[in-house]
Amino acid sequence: MTVSISGENCEQILNLCAKHSIRYRRLHYKNGEIIGDITIKDFRKLRTIRPKNSAKIHIVKKRGLPFKTEKYKKRFGFIVGFAIFIIIIEFLSGYIWNISIIGNSQVKNAELIQLCENYGIKIGTKISEIDTLKSAQQLLIDHKKLAWASLNIEGTLLTVNVTETKNSNEDISPSNLVAKADGEIKKIDVTSGTVNVKIGDTVRKGDILVSGIIENLSSTAFVNSKGTITAFSVREISVTENYRQKVFISTNHFKTRTILEIFTFKIPLYLGDNKNTSIDTYKSEKIKLFGEELPIIKHIKSSQLTKDVNKVYKKDELLKIADSKLDKKMNEMNFKIIDKDEKIIKYSDDGITVSQRVIVEENIAENHPILINTIN
Repeated sequence: MTVSISGENCEQILNLCAKHSIRYRRLHYKNGEIIGDITIKDFRKLRTIRPKNSAKIHIVKKRGLPFKTEKYKKRFGFIVGFAIFIIIIEFLSGYIWNISIIGNSQVKNAELIQLCENYGIKIGTKISEIDTLKSAQQLLIDHKKLAWASLNIEGTLLTVNVTETKNSNEDISPSNLVAKADGEIKKIDVTSGTVNVKIGDTVRKGDILVSGIIENLSSTAFVNSKGTITAFSVREISVTENYRQKVFISTNHFKTRTILEIFTFKIPLYLGDNKNTSIDTYKSEKIKLFGEELPIIKHIKSSQLTKDVNKVYKKDELLKIADSKLDKKMNEMNFKIIDKDEKIIKYSDDGITVSQRVIVEENIAENHPILINTIN
């Protein structure tokens, strides 16, 4: 607190302070007054030893925790609530709030988190119950793609550090490459297996293109066939649309739903559900207290509401829709279109069907395992 000393005997007050070990800080003289900072304890002591009719002492400014908490002394509920809050925070500090995975590129976070859960380690687990060394060793045993692992606990954060093996496990089981469509062979690029076709051959769906059985004069070997067989094939793609359709129209109404996730428990803060929505936006944020993250996540979903109506399309409108969907369907397919016929349009009482015959270039080789029966 800051106090001022005024009057004719200011020096007497300062002498008393020095005699009784009462300390002033930041003393300065201003407008005939001596101003400085003093603790509450020293101020009360000074009031008891100050002679009568001496210099006057006034409080200029009150500051510090005692003055800030003064107004809460009569608010018993606040004090009890604050004490309970501190106890809860202290209690929660003994549990894992967050799990972080570091060092993985091929192995997914979900896999490692699931393995940790199998060992009893998850958000909400008591820190004293976690054996980091044993769990790290178990990770290496259970996941063959890990070369090294360690678990570190800092506060309420568990960090799983891993290093992956360089070589991934490849499938070496015997197999054939089988045609998944009719076509004319254009290019052959095979690294393993016995090739049964040549460029220019016409094959049917289901034909064996590359065999995983290699026969020598003295023995027979089974291998995993690998490679690509590029061929020209013919595909017919079609789309059917009806004149009468149920469509959803966006409205100007929005609804927000909030869910609190505490450890693994989710608490919905809403009633009912939104059945008809067109645009949904999601936002998740962790609750913080004094800059520290709590094990509480707030999920917010904002939905633009829609209503469904029955719509009857005209012939030209429906034709445009079907034509657009056909083009989109072809663009999404995994092949290169070499040539295409004219589109064929068929009308019915219910709607329109638009189809198109295309010649495509694609890899028609599909891996099929070889089932080997051992006869004793």
